[in-house]
Amino acid sequence: FITKQVVTTRNIGSTSKLLDALIHFVYGGLNRQIEHHLWPYMSRCNLKSAERIVRERCAALCIEHHVATPAKAYADLYRNFAGIGKHLRTVDLP
Repeated sequence: FITKQVVTTRNIGSTSKLLDALIHFVYGGLNRQIEHHLWPYMSRCNLKSAERIVRERCAALCIEHHVATPAKAYADLYRNFAGIGKHLRTVDLP
């Protein structure tokens, strides 16, 4: 379960504490998508504390805990959707 949740999502953040605080404010705490997917009913204010626990567990299981800037996350999302769209445009419909 943890592998599927961690591998298929990413957190949005920054190495700058000020920018990270701004990202947290803008996203309403849901910038920690990995932890949100593991504990969907956990209060958003507790997700940051849970991130440390998840990082330690991921390190123990050799699973990469993805964190991306908003620009990188949206660029990855666009590339993924563009790839899906390209595949669908090449499919012959009956």
